[in-house]
Order: sequence, then structure tokens, then C-alpha cells
Amino acid sequence: KDSKKDQDHKKDSKSKSSKSNAAEPRTLSRSLTLTSFNLWNFNEPYLQRLNAICALLSDKPADWVGFQEARYDYYKEWDSGEQYQQSASGSFNGTHRFQVEHLAECLPGHQFAFDPAHTDLHTDTGRFHVDEGLASFSRLPVLASSYLRLTRDFGDEFDAHQRLVQRSLVETSLGPVNLFQTHLSLSPKARLRNVREIWAYVQRFSSPQVLLGDLNATPNDQAIRYLCGKFKQDGESGDFVDAWSLAEDRSVIRSSSEGSGDRKDPDKVIRNGYTFSSFEPNKRIDFFLLRGWDLLPEARVQGFEILGRQTINGSNEAPMYVSDHFPIQLILGERE
Repeated sequence: KDSKKDQDHKKDSKSKSSKSNAAEPRTLSRSLTLTSFNLWNFNEPYLQRLNAICALLSDKPADWVGFQEARYDYYKEWDSGEQYQQSASGSFNGTHRFQVEHLAECLPGHQFAFDPAHTDLHTDTGRFHVDEGLASFSRLPVLASSYLRLTRDFGDEFDAHQRLVQRSLVETSLGPVNLFQTHLSLSPKARLRNVREIWAYVQRFSSPQVLLGDLNATPNDQAIRYLCGKFKQDGESGDFVDAWSLAEDRSVIRSSSEGSGDRKDPDKVIRNGYTFSSFEPNKRIDFFLLRGWDLLPEARVQGFEILGRQTINGSNEAPMYVSDHFPIQLILGERE
């Protein structure tokens, strides 16, 4: 077992893992809209998916978007011999090595950060390297940002990729909010170890907080139960609240469109909050977890929406979606 020392890497203007667009001035409303989106990296048909991703981000705008599986792939540009470009109509053609640049074209006027979690070397095939990690885009002012590299067990075959948690302190009309996103391991043992590290990390920062992302775990998994105070280890547990349960209690769950990977029972996605897989939805593994929102008694969950349920190729026999996950969107706002 090999683990790396936990470190909080604060970003500054010299950080190689962070880039930003100048944010446009924006009038803040008394609400906060967040989106969590696993991009499914460069999986094909990528250009078709990319155009659908941009359309979805335009149709369902958010104040802050957390992307998992964002990639830099040197081979993508070198192999095709083309630079990607956005046409006058707004659609993309060609390819490019850096998905974050695609997203920046889709989300103009946003500040953004990219933190690679792991790197694959492909010297045998002529590739230099492929990086995959977390990207966040904000149209609200970002006051501070940092990330924590989580430990990895090299002896665990299901803990094959390096993981991290990314933090953005965002100025909202509800006050400063700490937003954390992560993409947890496929290993149950690693997930539980990593959420304990995340719990220790978030306690260093002010509330209210939101932890979001592809957690690769269902609500009954020990990692989720630990974060939500339903399972203790060494006498300790978190105190997050699952936003889905709050939305369910208030009947504010919505879907962006009809359709689902399971034509036998398309409504089961909404009833159960299933986000994976878009082709055969049967698990809720993408989450918004809330902490410290009792400090803002005027705020509550006003909406929870499962996005991207429509096929992008018009086929029900061999459907394709924006991703293998359904993106999710949360609206926090003033009490009625």
C-alpha cells in the first residue's frame, strides 16, 4: 500500500493547473444554480456530443458548473492534423487536445480552473501523455480556490486512478459559498478512505458548503452514509445532507425532457434519481451534498433537475446521449 501525503495546493497566477477568462459583470439574484456533469472525456461520437453539451449548457445555464473526466489528450490533435474551431453557427468541427478549451468556448465570460488528477503515459503509441481531472466554470466571482490530492492504494486494482477534491470559494447573492467537487474511486475501500480525507479537508473552510460530483457510489454505500452522518468510523462521521432527499420532500424534482435509456419505464429515472448509466439507468451515483445551510435560514432547495435525458442522435434503438451519466442541476434560493 502506497499513499501520498495530503497537501492543500493553493492556486495563484503562476499555477499551471488553473486558467481563467475575465468574468463579465453580473447582477446577482437571490439564488444559486449549480450543475454537476461527468463529461465522459473524449468518448465517441465526441464532436456530436460536444455540440449537444454546448446546447445543454446554453439551455440550462448555471452559476457554477463542475465537470468530471475533463481531459487533455495530446494525441487528439496530433492524430487528426486538425485544429478544432467553432463555426459561425456555433457548432464545432475538427478536434483539439484540451476539452477545457472547448468548454471555454461554450461558456464565455466564465472563470475556470482545471486540475488534472492522473496522467497516463503512452510513449509506445507515440502519445506524450493524457491527463484527466476536474474542471470548474463560474460566472460568479471566485474568491479563492484550492485542491487536495487524495490518497491512493496501488495494491488495490479498483483504485487504479489518482483522485482529488477541488474547491472554489464563490461570492453569491446568498453570501460566500464553498463549493467542492470530486470524482471518487471504483473501489469501496478507497472511497471510504477518501471521504474521510474529504471530511477532514472541508472542515478547514467556512460554511455553507456544497460537495458535488460523480461519487461512484449509491446512497447506501458506506462512503455516502459516512458523509451524511449515517455511518461512523473511529467514532467520526460527516454532517452533509443529501439535496435529493430535500428536493424529494418538497416535490421540486424535474427532468429536462422526456426519454430515458429504459423505454420500459422512463419515469423511473425521476422517481429514483438515477444518473447512471444513461443507456440503462439504474443507479444514483451523482450527488449534491449540503453542509451548513442552516446558517442561511432564507435559503432552501428550490429545484433539482436531471438533465440530458434526450437522445442526441434521434434513435431509440441505438440511442446516444451527451454522456454516459445524466448531468444534474440544483437550485438553492430564498424561502417562499
